[in-house]
Amino acid sequence: CLYTMEGFSNRIRDFIKFDKNMSEDDLQSLRYGRHLRLLGGAKMIIGRDEKDNAYLEALNLKKMESIKFDDIIGAHSFISKNASKEDLEFGARLAITYCKSEKDKIYRAKIGDKTLDVSPFDNKNIAQTYFIK
Repeated sequence: CLYTMEGFSNRIRDFIKFDKNMSEDDLQSLRYGRHLRLLGGAKMIIGRDEKDNAYLEALNLKKMESIKFDDIIGAHSFISKNASKEDLEFGARLAITYCKSEKDKIYRAKIGDKTLDVSPFDNKNIAQTYFIK
């Protein structure tokens, strides 16, 4: 049962702590991807594989924005619609880090109606602090 799995339970607790109104799609999203809580309080989800990406894309995550990059392969990422500018930039950098990106290259992230130019982190270890475990 998913509810008895520690990681899933922690995701539910985190969601309720920051948002009391959980939809069916919100609940389903907790089953897929890497879930992070950024410094400014924004929620972020990064798909783990093609299956996660497909499930997350199919959900109607009304509280989240997709982070998109042109012509790049990798994890699908989502961030809270109400994320601060700092969380948006940090989230976009994390998202491109989980894609097949080049470290010294700058990429244009599209998040809703915003665009940001970001470069990936040197490695994925920076994300460890923010994972909801």
